[in-house]
Amino acid sequence: MANQKFLIVVEGEKAEVQIIQSLKNSGLFPVNNEVIAYCGDIYQLYNLYKRLSEDDGLDIIGLLIAQKLISSTSKRDDFAEIYLFFDYDIQALTYKDDQGNKTINVDLGNEQINRMLEYFDDETGNGKLFISYPMVESVKKCLCYPDLDTFIECRVEKIYDYLSIFKQHYRQHAFDVNCGFSRIDLPQWIEIIDFSCKKSNALTTGNKNFPVDIVTQYDIFLVQKGRYIYLLSAFPLMLLHYYGSEKLQQNLLEARDKLANPNTAPI
Repeated sequence: MANQKFLIVVEGEKAEVQIIQSLKNSGLFPVNNEVIAYCGDIYQLYNLYKRLSEDDGLDIIGLLIAQKLISSTSKRDDFAEIYLFFDYDIQALTYKDDQGNKTINVDLGNEQINRMLEYFDDETGNGKLFISYPMVESVKKCLCYPDLDTFIECRVEKIYDYLSIFKQHYRQHAFDVNCGFSRIDLPQWIEIIDFSCKKSNALTTGNKNFPVDIVTQYDIFLVQKGRYIYLLSAFPLMLLHYYGSEKLQQNLLEARDKLANPNTAPI
């Protein structure tokens, strides 16, 4: 496609929008994009997936228009690539069992995500899905920094009981409790992206180095289906996918040089 504009579909109206703007301000994220909020979780996105997968005559832009999330004049050719950012957020599938106890339907949620990752796997088609584990808050630096080994093991345990208070936990576990999404600066982004890519490689291959190849969302999902949910943000991994390993590492190196020598040309 001649048009290089991206469409970015995010789960919420605030946090994800601030993150993308902060990344754009840092110079590390493609700037020519349109961001729209889906205003629903990943399990509500499943309804959109079902319609698309059951009717080859539909495309994602048409369904977003029908939901009044994008301009009625939009068409698929307006966008070179489409990216979707959603949270794992498995506690959204909480229900009460026959004894009245709260239970999370993990198997149902994982099956739905499995199908969506297989379907939303082409940014030049109906979109490429990226998932934050367990929630968007995982993008912020936590107290595990700057120790990579500790960050790799940073996870949510006892998933069935803990996810409902994850936001409260993460505020207490934040490296800087006063740093909102919009205040993440370039030095933090460099470290967040570097650590997140290395963590994705460690979780999927056991190698703690920066990945040589792209780490797929599906491979990460397979690791996350167990008892524990390892904290991992979707946004750095989208950059790994978009730029590739060599180019992303070059961008990070140039960003470090820019900080060390602020009078040099921008990256």
